[in-house]
Amino acid sequence: MAQQRSDTKALRGLPAADLVARVEALRRERWEHRVKVTDGSVRQTHRLRLLKRQLARVLTVMREQRQSVQA
Repeated sequence: MAQQRSDTKALRGLPAADLVARVEALRRERWEHRVKVTDGSVRQTHRLRLLKRQLARVLTVMREQRQSVQA
């Protein structure tokens, strides 16, 4: 749990351009991993869940930043 808090704090300190780049990288990595799991070449299926959560965290921070600018 402590790892998630430090990750979120680090994400909140990043500029928007870095967050967008991280979203693209996570989406690409998630897609590639999903294809490999489907092929059966990767046995680490738990990584899909972790990648999904990381992506959600980044998107949440981006949304928070957008709302703080609009307010």
